[in-house]
Amino acid sequence: MADVATMQARLEALEELKASGVLSTTYEGKKVEYRSMSDLNMAITSLENKIAAATRTRRGAVGVIHFSRG
Repeated sequence: MADVATMQARLEALEELKASGVLSTTYEGKKVEYRSMSDLNMAITSLENKIAAATRTRRGAVGVIHFSRG
């Protein structure tokens, strides 16, 4: 898996493609062409999920205890 900075750069590039309505790009010497805007949106969502998973921190359980005197 690529590091978060690389994935973030790719995500920004895909969002620029989407904004401009273009469905093909070249990066790292590779040409990528999406068949539809739906395919491009799926690629964006996939990258967003990977970034979220890579940056997610584990949280401990939180509870509230209530005491009453009577």
